[in-house]
Amino acid sequence: MTEGQVLAMISSIAILVLAASSLIARRAEASLMLKSVLGWLAIGAVIAVGVAFKSEISWFFNDIGARLGMADQRVEGGSVRIPKSGDGHFYALVRINGVERSMLVDTGATTTGLSMETAKAAGIELSDRGPFTQVSTANGMVMAREVRIGRFQLGDLETEDLGALVAPNFGDKEVLGMNFLSRLNGWRVEGNDLVLEGGN
Repeated sequence: MTEGQVLAMISSIAILVLAASSLIARRAEASLMLKSVLGWLAIGAVIAVGVAFKSEISWFFNDIGARLGMADQRVEGGSVRIPKSGDGHFYALVRINGVERSMLVDTGATTTGLSMETAKAAGIELSDRGPFTQVSTANGMVMAREVRIGRFQLGDLETEDLGALVAPNFGDKEVLGMNFLSRLNGWRVEGNDLVLEGGN
């Protein structure tokens, strides 16, 4: 059991004890007491799940928000400011050949990575004759196909013919790598914002 799960369990028990104490002090009827305890138990369970899976939940809502165009990404002059998400990462709202996606900005990734679904939606050719490269991922070494993105936009920042890797093993997460960041005039972290300066 992780530290977060232990903390969630302790919080749930404390809530139940407080609720039961309050009801006993009021000498509530048994049925009312049972309903109240079950209600508090449900609230405690929701809190426990929220604490135990906060990274996954944060990523889910960040991705949904970005896909609906509600990301807090801001364009200022020739730069784009991306706020840090609840899981400590930066997610950019981009357009890949006109297809809108939320991408994890990963300065440790040499090349941008796309899911098979996004590559197909963006009209990127996945020819059987295209070159493969071996890529190290969190799940081990995988074979990925090298592709080219015709038009890539992030706010007012835009570039063409951007290299990317596509592999089924990547799942449904898109990764924005250093091959895009290196085309910019600069990038930096300011407080809780990632600032991307206009391209060359």
